[in-house]
Amino acid sequence: GERTPAADESGPVWVAADGRWQAGPAHGRWAKPAAAHIGEGAREAARARRLEALAADIARAEQAMADLDAELAEVDRREATARDEAAAAPDDAPLHRALADIDAAWQAVDGLRARLGEAEQRVAVRRRELDDATAERDTTAADLGLTDRLDDLSALLAAVAGYRQAVAGLWPTLRGHLAARRSADDAAALAADAAAAEQRRAASRQDAHERAQAAASERDTLEATVGAAVSEVLARLADVRAHAEAVRAETDTRREERTEATAATKVAQTQIATHREQLAADEDRRTGAVDALAAFAVTGLLAVAGDALAELAEGAGEGWSADRAVRAARRIRDELGEGDDDAAWQRTQRDIHRHIQALTDTLLPHGYEPATTVEDGVLVVTVPFQGRQCSMEALHRALSEEVAHRRSLLDAREREVLENHLIGEVSTHLHELLRGGERLVAEMNAELADRPMSTGLVLRFAWRPVDDGPAGLADARTRLLATDGTWSAGERSALGAFLKDQIDAVRTANDTGTWPEHLAAALDYRAWHTFAVERRQEGQWKRLTRRTHGTGSGGEKAIALTVPQFAAAAAHYRSADAAAPRLILLDEAFVGVDADMRAKCMGLLAAFDLDFVMTSEREWGCYATLPGVAIYQLATRPGIDAVGVTRWVWNGRERVRDDRPAPAAAPPGNGVAAGNGADGAW
Repeated sequence: GERTPAADESGPVWVAADGRWQAGPAHGRWAKPAAAHIGEGAREAARARRLEALAADIARAEQAMADLDAELAEVDRREATARDEAAAAPDDAPLHRALADIDAAWQAVDGLRARLGEAEQRVAVRRRELDDATAERDTTAADLGLTDRLDDLSALLAAVAGYRQAVAGLWPTLRGHLAARRSADDAAALAADAAAAEQRRAASRQDAHERAQAAASERDTLEATVGAAVSEVLARLADVRAHAEAVRAETDTRREERTEATAATKVAQTQIATHREQLAADEDRRTGAVDALAAFAVTGLLAVAGDALAELAEGAGEGWSADRAVRAARRIRDELGEGDDDAAWQRTQRDIHRHIQALTDTLLPHGYEPATTVEDGVLVVTVPFQGRQCSMEALHRALSEEVAHRRSLLDAREREVLENHLIGEVSTHLHELLRGGERLVAEMNAELADRPMSTGLVLRFAWRPVDDGPAGLADARTRLLATDGTWSAGERSALGAFLKDQIDAVRTANDTGTWPEHLAAALDYRAWHTFAVERRQEGQWKRLTRRTHGTGSGGEKAIALTVPQFAAAAAHYRSADAAAPRLILLDEAFVGVDADMRAKCMGLLAAFDLDFVMTSEREWGCYATLPGVAIYQLATRPGIDAVGVTRWVWNGRERVRDDRPAPAAAPPGNGVAAGNGADGAW
């Protein structure tokens, strides 16, 4: 029966007419629109009402299905119309190619402009250097009074050469003149002596004449007093006097001959002194030339001129004899030749500075700065090496010794590394890398096998050793790909020999590289392999080449070119961090490909874990094979400098419009930008 609540709603349990109630500490309020009864009649009435509601729902569902069928028919009609319009529309591929050519041309122009700017900068630097050199030349010419000869440098050089020849001939003439002056002074002294002797003879003759007169007087007196005896005495005396005169005449003759001989002796002595001075000067010049040749031999430059002249430097520091210097000079002349004409000499003088600059450019990157000096008219280039100045030959020997020493150290280091590291850790690492590459190719081929084209096109990737690879590559690769990665002693020895051969080959090809560079190049397993794309054709796998690629349809050609690029990008991004974006850009990537294959390609991007941004006029990217895509539809209107952006999101099941503001302004144009992000959309 019905229980009436207390008027004051008191007590632990009560129910009010308006639906309020209380049962101990619990209380609340509840009501329903109609009374519900219990019993068979009530259940039958409820069943009838439920059937009526279901009938209404079914009618609405059927009407909705009819509407959907009508919409689908309309969509099919519009799709057919769109396909007809698309088929009738002109191909935009030439336009895209033209735009790509224009972009390439602009890039080429920008590159050429950059090169032109660099060239203009270099020209400006060279012009400043030329202006500085011209100013220095003009200043020097003004100081030397040669301003009027600047326009005819050849004549100036010829005049300087003539002047040098004239100066060279002046010294012998001057020495001859000095010798002649000394001879004239000696002759004047002889003439003065002869004049004094003549005066003395004149005085002696006068005395003799006076004595003769006295003797004649005495004779006459004696003849008068003595007689005949005196005549005999006088006769004998006359004979004696005649003999004395003859002796005196002969004495005078001998004295004159002696005077002439004395004069000739003095002249000869003067000539001897002159010749001795000339001989001393010649000996000094010879000694200087010998010392200069010996000193030049010590510099080691003769070895630079020719290997046959290298032995001339031995013992040069101890001094050379004249005979050895002459023999050395003749040998140098025979080895180097008599010399070319003036034109060849001028070319050599011009080219020497270019060669020195090339040497400087080669050595500076290695920390060596050449220095040039002029020794005895020869331009000598030295390089500081290990705290001392070395000639090119000495530097070559020092570097050869250093290279030999380092090569011996490297050989020992190689043995240690090969024994302790390469055959162990590096071979194990190569084993893991090779198996990882094989595994990656197998995984990609499995994905491709699950996505054949509607035309029956099936692709696969092949990663195999190159045909012209290093010797022993096949055996070494087989060992490196062993399942357990362990090798016997013989296999370890064979692997070590193979790796050492690769290091030696790289070192021979690049002898200036460092040890890490040699190891990096020698152990780069990627250079041992080649990557190929194969298609299944007539029941056989054939390598994709220009000929086999040309046999496919337009869609097959596009897929055959695009899918390998996806695989290459996925392989490249394998080394990235797990949270790093793996971005690729696509521009009308699936032109000519049907919708089914587009969906498979989109699924392949997701399988390869690639993030993409794609632009297209028609493609929305809404495929069930994609977990999520963010879409931006761009629209413009003539006369309005603005772009309308509508954002859509594909969540893997349906496309939903997102009215949130776009994060950034998009470029003008129509298209779709889509990306496959880790969170489903971005």
